[in-house]
Amino acid sequence: GGPSEVVATSSSEMILERPSAIPGRTDAILVGVVGQGMHMLDGETGDVTPINGLEQAASAHVGGDLVVWRSADNLVIAAGFDAQTGELSGPPVTLARDVLDQDFAASAAGALVYRPGDDTAAAEGGDRVGFVEAEGGFSTMDSLPVMRGMDILQTAISPAGTVLALGAVRSGTNGADAQILIYDIDQRTAYRLTSEGTNSTPRWLSDGRVAYLNGPGTQLATEIRAQPFDQSAPEEVLMVYPSGIDAFDARPVADLPMVVELAASEGSPAGLYVFRPGGDPAAPDLTPFLVTEAAEFGTAISPNGEWLAYVTDESGDIEVQVRSFPEGGRPYPVSDGRAFAPAWAPDNRFLFYDRPQGMERRELDVSDGIRIGEQTSFGRNSIFTGYDGGRAYDVTPDGRLVGAVRFGQVEQGDALAVILLNLFTEVEARLSELPR
Repeated sequence: GGPSEVVATSSSEMILERPSAIPGRTDAILVGVVGQGMHMLDGETGDVTPINGLEQAASAHVGGDLVVWRSADNLVIAAGFDAQTGELSGPPVTLARDVLDQDFAASAAGALVYRPGDDTAAAEGGDRVGFVEAEGGFSTMDSLPVMRGMDILQTAISPAGTVLALGAVRSGTNGADAQILIYDIDQRTAYRLTSEGTNSTPRWLSDGRVAYLNGPGTQLATEIRAQPFDQSAPEEVLMVYPSGIDAFDARPVADLPMVVELAASEGSPAGLYVFRPGGDPAAPDLTPFLVTEAAEFGTAISPNGEWLAYVTDESGDIEVQVRSFPEGGRPYPVSDGRAFAPAWAPDNRFLFYDRPQGMERRELDVSDGIRIGEQTSFGRNSIFTGYDGGRAYDVTPDGRLVGAVRFGQVEQGDALAVILLNLFTEVEARLSELPR
């Protein structure tokens, strides 16, 4: 049908665009004036009044006592707003960066939704890190300068869920500059942890340090090193294996051994070995765990330290299996077909893994042996990168997934929507961080 009401502006020289309703008011709306930012349009008089502070806004929405707008430099910003006077009532805070177009909205109930479009990252290559809910929603974190132009190949979250250790390489390179980055989620800061050689596959230890593989150039890693994530102490060499270390896994559980995937050497075939740190790094304490004609890789120790998930091609295709750890024992097939990159939920009840059709989660009962339960799909193609470089995601303490999405791998039309449900709480938290 036709419009229920037509409002004529008091000025014929203004070009209006992007109107937005103001909750609680039927006599006025927000409108954009081309080249002049956001204004209030009086529905009775047709007067168009500029809103101080929103002169550079490209579009805006009112949600509760806040106005949220996108700036000309692609920031999403929020500030207190008096809907009766049309004036800002508080300082602005930035909620998101690199938001293109006008694809965002805020509700009176405190929800913010927008479509990220990091033009810098897209131009330079590189990944954005974010969270995935069990239902499949994806929300990104800020892309900080040290992360720009980097591909994230491995992700490990701290036991408290507040810090990420990321294995990253410069986009478009052969991996010769692979390094470990630290991303503090609470402080919204990121920095480079390592510098010497190439470093990859970060894992958290029980003493708060981050362990990782170290090697020369693009060759296989030959050492496992560790250092505090805050760089409060120098790094320590835990293991030296000149023939090459393909991968390893560790859990932040005291006295729990690691599992290492070793290349073949004189007297020792390639395979999975149990490694107990603490001795002479040049003479590591190694016990064979799984040494077969098949390829076994992509290991993940369970949070309680009693089970090991891994990928094997024993059946002719790659699939995920589970065995008792560190003793070994019979295998338990989990994935029902092709799968890779397993990771455990914090309560040991679920095992996540990636498949060509997307992420899946398998319910497990490990209270007495192991029983395989229902399988749940996230219902979309995988957004995580790193198939050739390790597990590019991890599971947070509250059961979400955190990992990287690569702009070059997102197909046209496969847009990601970021949904923030606690807009008011988020603004209050960011206001508390402002200098007094």
